[in-house]
Amino acid sequence: DAAEMANEANAILAISGDFLTYQKSGFLMRNGQLYASDRNNTACVLYADGTMETFDKGAYTIEDVLAKDPVQVWSFGPALLDESGMVKDKYDVSTAVSYPNPRAAIGYYEPGHYCLVVVDGRQDHSYGLTIPQLAQVFQDLGCTAAYNLDGGGSAVMIFNGQVYSHQSNGGRDLGDILIVTEAGEG
Repeated sequence: DAAEMANEANAILAISGDFLTYQKSGFLMRNGQLYASDRNNTACVLYADGTMETFDKGAYTIEDVLAKDPVQVWSFGPALLDESGMVKDKYDVSTAVSYPNPRAAIGYYEPGHYCLVVVDGRQDHSYGLTIPQLAQVFQDLGCTAAYNLDGGGSAVMIFNGQVYSHQSNGGRDLGDILIVTEAGEG
């Protein structure tokens, strides 16, 4: 359960990740450990210097990314903003993903400065957001890049040990979470 994972990691803040433990291929890295690099799919890369980049499928080479000292590579997507930090004209997503859904995403301002967003959905109090609507949130917040993570029944946010979102359909077991800890922990 996400709250238990966050507690074990002494997380200040945690949101659902990219379903790492259920992905069998792609480009995946956690804490500098490369888990897979056999497919050039959409990716969000956090580098050791604190910068973050997002990529559409086929818009990068794995070798070029690996040469820039990545620490985390998330693979879910899509990338939400264009290279100018604006909502894209088009998103390559399945029909099911295009409807309003619960969402989790990470945004980037500058090295070391990020924005984590979780949106409830499929419930009376919130239907969720479409991908362009989620992208608009990050554009409005002034992010220069943003990336969609695992949403749906996985979308969850935990802050200081308390769950601040309502997972839809009773929630779903998570394979991983994205966490923020005190420096030197986690």
